[in-house]
Parts: sequence; structure tokens; C-alpha cells
Amino acid sequence: MNSQVLRLESLTFVSVLALGVLACSGEAPAPASEPTPVATVSTAPLLRQTLTETVIAYGTVIPAPGATQTVSVPFECRVRAVLVSPGQVVAAGDPLLEIEPSPDAREQIAQAKNALVAEEALSEATQQRYDLGLAIEDELSQRRQALEDARRRAETVSAWLGLKRPRSPARAIVGATPVSEGALVAAGQPLVELALEHRFEVRLGIEPEDSGTVDAGDVVRWAPLGRGTSVAARGTVRSVARQVSADTRLVDLLVVPTETSEGAPEALLLGEAVRGEIEVQSSTGLVVPRAALVVHGDRWLVYSVDQDRAVEHEVTLGVETDDQVEVLGGGLSAGDQVVVAGNTVLTDGMQVTVGASPAAPSGQGKGKDQSKSPAAGTP
Repeated sequence: MNSQVLRLESLTFVSVLALGVLACSGEAPAPASEPTPVATVSTAPLLRQTLTETVIAYGTVIPAPGATQTVSVPFECRVRAVLVSPGQVVAAGDPLLEIEPSPDAREQIAQAKNALVAEEALSEATQQRYDLGLAIEDELSQRRQALEDARRRAETVSAWLGLKRPRSPARAIVGATPVSEGALVAAGQPLVELALEHRFEVRLGIEPEDSGTVDAGDVVRWAPLGRGTSVAARGTVRSVARQVSADTRLVDLLVVPTETSEGAPEALLLGEAVRGEIEVQSSTGLVVPRAALVVHGDRWLVYSVDQDRAVEHEVTLGVETDDQVEVLGGGLSAGDQVVVAGNTVLTDGMQVTVGASPAAPSGQGKGKDQSKSPAAGTP
């Protein structure tokens, strides 16, 4: 019994002594290793395709240069009746108003007729004097010229009496009727404004910062607002204003229609509101969804996935739309799987696991992203 107790005490002493030696040596048991971080991401294939950058603009259909005509008369008149309304289509020869010469105009007619009678008498007297040798050839010629002038003047003003219903010179759309019944209108003042039918163009307004990207000859796709896709049209930019409109604070573009879905610009309505997309540049290259971009300081990054590891690519941006961007450089190739979700936490070489990938955007973007800020966050 005593020997067993001695043995137990010896073992206890040895154990305590061993622990003391370890404590004095300063060595501690190795800690357990931390797990390697793994990011869950979604990917989309890198595509090679043509991307077109566009600028969105809104405007109206207006008459083309030279298509606006003003109907007026060369004498003061009183409007008896207005026969047309704005927006009405009139054929060549259709009456527009009923008018009559004013009292002053009638006085001019009477004066012209009296002047003609007086000039005829003077001309006859001069002829008699010439026959008697009392007048020279120059005097007779001057009197004959004065008689011809008086006759033309009398014929002109007498025709005023017959101009009771001014008519349209061609098939046109009535733009405005600035007079009312009973109004006294001065000679040469507009009675009716006409826009020749099928001679339209489109005036669009763009932001001043976009004016430097649009040039004459650029292609424009546009459609009237409120009519869905029933009428789609194309045209070319005729001119870009170099000033900001005081009314809209936008820069005006004038667009010449070339065709519509119905075959010709006659499908348009004067004054109709339209939405246009101006194609400012186009390029064929590697295209990623905008969500694939990550900004890091002044660098743009794209991450691809290779063997469950994130691979960092520094890229520069090419043509942009709302949802797609052309990327240049970075060693990327068509078909690479680029990260479109979860990329803001990635670093080069980080282990990843790929979840469900979002559907790739179909077609081209609808317009230019005006803000140049990245779609993805900043790591």
C-alpha cells in the first residue's frame, strides 16, 4: 500500500515538473488556422459585339425652310370672313378669307382712275402740239411714258376690287390665321400663314454638354410621342446650333426626315412632339454589363473567374450605353466569365464561388449614360 502511494506521488511530481519546464521555455501550443475567405459572385459572359452610343433628345415637327408661305394683299383691307382654321389642309385654289378694300384703298382706286383720265388729256394735247411743231420729240415721249404709268397704276388698283377671296397657292396646312372678322389689315400684313404639305423637318433640343458630340450628318432615329411604335422614323442632322435657346436652355438640332415606317415623311403631323436618339459613335469590341465595372481610385477594374479564383483586369472604357460598356485592354477575351455581382469585395486571386448568373442584357443600350459615375460601388 505504501509503495503505491509513493508511485502516485512520483508521477504527480514528474507531471508538475514537465509543465514547469514548458512554461519556462515560453513555448505555447499553436493556434488553430483561420478559414480562407470565399466570396459568392454572379458572372456573365464577355461578348464581342457592336455598341452604339446615343444621345436622347426631344422636340417637335416644324415646317422645312422655304415651306412656310404667308398670304397677304397689297392694299389695306377689311376682313369680312375667315374661311379656314389652323391645322386644316387646303388644296391649291381653295379660298382662305373674304375681304374688301378699306375706305382708304377705295380712295386710292378712285385717285388712280382720275389720274389716268387726266394723263390721257395731257397726252392728247401734247400730241396736237407736236403735230403743229410746237412740241419736241422728247416732250412727247415723256408724256407717253407718263400715260403708260398711269394706265398700269389704274389697272393694278382696279384689280383690288376683284380680290375678294384670296386663295391658297398650293396644297398646304394652315398654320395660323392672325386676323379676325371685321379687322382692318394694313397692306402687306399676314392674313393667313401656310405650311406646304409633306415639307417638314424636326427640331430637337439637347443638353449643352452634349452639343460637341453631335455633328451635321449624324443619323437620328426618332418617333412621335403618344403613338407607340406605329410610326418610327430616321433622319440626318442638318445643323447644330452654336447657342443655347433662351426658351428651353437647350441646344437646337435641325433634322431632315429621310423615311418613316410608313415610307415617307407624310406620316408626320405638324407640331407633333417627338423623341429622338442621335447616334454619336459606334464601335465593335468586347462589351460587358455596366455592373461589371468597379472603380478603384482613378482606375476601372473588371474581375473574371478562373478556376474558382478572381482575376483582376485594369481596363479603359470605350463606347457606353445605359447598361453596356465597351472595355479595352486588361487581357480579356470574348467568352471570359466576368463578375457582375459581388465584385465590390473582390481582390486579385481571392477564392470565389459562382452563384446563379443574371440574364445577359439583350440588344444595345437605349442611350448615353450622362453621369460618368460607375454603376458598381467603390471598394
